[in-house]
Amino acid sequence: MKIRILLGLNIILCMVCLFISCRIFWNMGIFVDEYNLSPNIIVGGDIWLMMDWLRLFLLFMILIFSAIIFFFLKRIEKIEITKNNIQNNKEKRST
Repeated sequence: MKIRILLGLNIILCMVCLFISCRIFWNMGIFVDEYNLSPNIIVGGDIWLMMDWLRLFLLFMILIFSAIIFFFLKRIEKIEITKNNIQNNKEKRST
């Protein structure tokens, strides 16, 4: 149960971080449009612009994987319990 609470908290924190990062990126786009600049100038070059996109992508992927683990944790726990039962039965038969 504690794992599900921690995973739920992780999902909420990832959503908040992704929302904040998207809003900052959006505001940068508005600033660039109003002042006829380039995003490369604002963030410091092509590499840092790619790092901004990479940050958004990684936050999104962390959110997706956390949600998948959160919703399929019961199924994973059942599989682990079944594996443990099979191993215990094999050990009892061998002795």
